[in-house]
Amino acid sequence: QKREIDGAQVADDVIGALEFWSNEDTYTPPAGSAGDPSLRAKIQAVVQDTSIGTSLQFFSGATNGAAAERMRITAAGSVGIGTNSPSASLDVSRADGIASGNYLARFINLETGGTTTHQHGVYISGGIDGATDTDLLRVDRSGTCNFLVRGDGNVGIGTESPDTLLDIEGAAAALTIQETTDNYVGAVLNLVNTKAGEAGDDGDYGGEIFFKVPDDGGTMFTAAKILGQARETQADGESGSLIMNVMHDAGTPAFTEMMGFRGGSEIGAVQGSIVFNGDIKDIDFDVRANGASNSLFVKGSSGHV
Repeated sequence: QKREIDGAQVADDVIGALEFWSNEDTYTPPAGSAGDPSLRAKIQAVVQDTSIGTSLQFFSGATNGAAAERMRITAAGSVGIGTNSPSASLDVSRADGIASGNYLARFINLETGGTTTHQHGVYISGGIDGATDTDLLRVDRSGTCNFLVRGDGNVGIGTESPDTLLDIEGAAAALTIQETTDNYVGAVLNLVNTKAGEAGDDGDYGGEIFFKVPDDGGTMFTAAKILGQARETQADGESGSLIMNVMHDAGTPAFTEMMGFRGGSEIGAVQGSIVFNGDIKDIDFDVRANGASNSLFVKGSSGHV
C-alpha cells in the first residue's frame, strides 16, 4: 500500500502498511463465519500530525479478536507500548490491570558464569553528576513519590527531596531492620568509618545517630545524638567509647555530653569509666576502674570531689 505525500496532511493517514491475514478454519473473526479471512497483525506507517512527521504502528490480535495497536514509534523516536502518545523515550502503559503474579515490566539476567565484567540485571545511567534537580530513578504511586534516586546519588524513600545519602520518611514506623537467621548473634546494623583506608586516630567517630525534631517555628534541630568513638587506637589493644549527647541552649546552642561509656587498657591510664553529667544540678558522677581498683567520684560545680 502506498500513499503519495501531496498537499495538506491528516493525522493518522496511512502511508504504507504490511498486513498479515489468516484463513484458518479454527479462527472465528469478530464479524463473519469461520474460515473467513481476517486481519491478524499489521505494521503500518502513518502521518503523525499535519506536518510530514511519520509514526510506525504495530498491531496484533488475540484469539478470535481483531488486531489492535500494541506499540508505536513516533517521529521523534519515542516508543510507546500500550499507548499511542508516549511521553518519554520509552513509555509502557496498561489500562486493563495486571493479573496477580505478573509484571508490567520484567528484566532477567540468566548469565551464571563466564568472564563478563559487568553482569547487570538492570543498568540505569544518566542525570548530571551532583545535580539535585535531576532524578535518575523515580517510582510513583497515585502521583506520590515512593522511591527516588537523585542525580547527586541521594536516595529518598517516602520523600522526593532526600537530604542525606538515604532519607526515609513515613507516617508510621519508617524503618525495620530484622535478623532472620537462627543465630543468636549477628550484625543487624553496622555503622562504619573506613577513613578511606587511612590509619585511625583517637577520637575518630565510628558512627552517629541523630534525633531531630522541629522547634516552635517549624525549623528542624538536633535534640540529641549517640556516637561511637575510638579511644585507644593502638594495634595490640584498641578501645572505644559510646557517648550520649543532648542539645543544651543557654543562649548558644551546643551539645553537652550527658553520659559516656569508655573502655581502656593502657597501663597507667583509666581502663574504663561510666560518666554521667547532671547538667541541671551541675553534678558529675564518674565511675572508674583503674587496674584492680574501683572508684566513684561525685563532683560539684566548684570542681571539688
